[in-house]
Amino acid sequence: MAHIPAFEDSLVSLPAVIALDALIVGGIEAVDDGVYDALERDSLGGALEESEARYEALGPDDLEATLTYALLLHETESREEAVALVDRGLEIHADESTLRLAKAEMRMEQGRSDDARQLLDAVVEDDESSETADPGPWRFAGDLYLDLGDGDRAVECYETSMRYGTDDYETVIRLAQLHRDRDHWRRAAECFERAADIGGHVVGPWREAAECWREANRLQEALEAREHVLEQRETTPDDWAEQGLGYREAGDLGQAIDALEKATRLDPHRPEYWIELAHLQLEVGRVEEAIRGYQKVLSHDEDFLEALEGLAAAALEQGDLELAEKTARDALDLDDTRATSWAHLGRALRARNAIDEAIEAFEHAIDLDPESPVYWQGLADARLDGGDREGGLDALRRAIECDSNDLDMALPYAEALLRAREIEELLDWTDPETPSSEHPRWRLLRPIIRLVADGLGPEQVDPATCLEAFRRAVDSYSDRLPLQQDVDMLERMALVLGGEYGRYVEQMLEVLEGRRSPGTLETT
Repeated sequence: MAHIPAFEDSLVSLPAVIALDALIVGGIEAVDDGVYDALERDSLGGALEESEARYEALGPDDLEATLTYALLLHETESREEAVALVDRGLEIHADESTLRLAKAEMRMEQGRSDDARQLLDAVVEDDESSETADPGPWRFAGDLYLDLGDGDRAVECYETSMRYGTDDYETVIRLAQLHRDRDHWRRAAECFERAADIGGHVVGPWREAAECWREANRLQEALEAREHVLEQRETTPDDWAEQGLGYREAGDLGQAIDALEKATRLDPHRPEYWIELAHLQLEVGRVEEAIRGYQKVLSHDEDFLEALEGLAAAALEQGDLELAEKTARDALDLDDTRATSWAHLGRALRARNAIDEAIEAFEHAIDLDPESPVYWQGLADARLDGGDREGGLDALRRAIECDSNDLDMALPYAEALLRAREIEELLDWTDPETPSSEHPRWRLLRPIIRLVADGLGPEQVDPATCLEAFRRAVDSYSDRLPLQQDVDMLERMALVLGGEYGRYVEQMLEVLEGRRSPGTLETT
């Protein structure tokens, strides 16, 4: 607020200063020097004497003298006298909004809320007032509405004050909080940022702005707001960790890792930093670093379940089946209701060809979380490896039912149908009229799988339909090429098919891998 630097210790005079700063044209700096000096000394009585002498000299014709004297009288509990003074002023300045706002506050202090509300409504609805371009009265009106419990009308007044250029920190903060409480996230964030600009070296509004931007799903703006926090708190590990999580949410994993590494350097003894960093390192394929991170956490707390599960997942990626199995079992010894740990154990056992035990582990995971497509897929793979073709396909069908976007399960399901030579079901699954995932990767691969199914089907058909569907998908998703996808199964099927079908499949796969231009696909 404009008065804070000079009046931050003037506790007795502060309410009068706030009212004068809002209602006097030019703010507190524009009041009479004698009044100003007394207020700065926190002498409310001295200020009252100075304002009374000035009012007696100038009379009610002088708006500033009238308003100053009335407000100071009000603060010294002479409220009826203050109202009478305002009324005399209004006889001369009938349309003066500042006098009417002063009277509204006085009525409110007297407990006459209905009268105060009536005065307020008349002021804010009077668009002809010559003071409408002054932000002070509008923020004062907003405060009064807030005291009356009308937050919506307060927002309207504060927004008008903002529009007219208020530089009052408290007003902008209040407006930001009101928007935040109404889930108006974007506007709340903008107001918090404006408050931060006014407040100078304060980080609270920037933190609030970041959170509001995140709620508005404006992740880049949230990151930028947090950068302002880091500029002033660059040695605070929690802020670096929070920024790292923000980068991860925005999909910038490299920056997320850098920020979390900074947090671990600033405070190397916080397991929560290390585990988030390890999760990210595993996600980007830095498996050895992830393993070291999880082990760092476990060195502080050997029963940290999330770290045990992370270490098991990382060991599986590294191919260290012994470590993966041991860590998964350690986690289950602590809590055998962890579906993720049962799934990790199942993956390790399956890789060791302990199929029956792997099936049992995946079944435990499914009992705990029957809606996870990943666990159903694990069970399907284990059953298929054990020669239970129908059981494996049933599990894959359940995975498809559980998969919210069909993508993760669509490809494994199609490949399983190919392995099992369930061609009729594969033809149904890849039929363009059959509802399935619309993800670009599936749209690109489905025509190829369909062509394989047609080639293996009882009645081979003209491949032109598949080729045309593939061309359309490539035109629509050329920015996805070359496609990062394991197509070993389809490459093997091209060899099995041979002839015309095998040649077309090979060419389509070459387009996906970026080794052939779509325009060079053979059509005859």
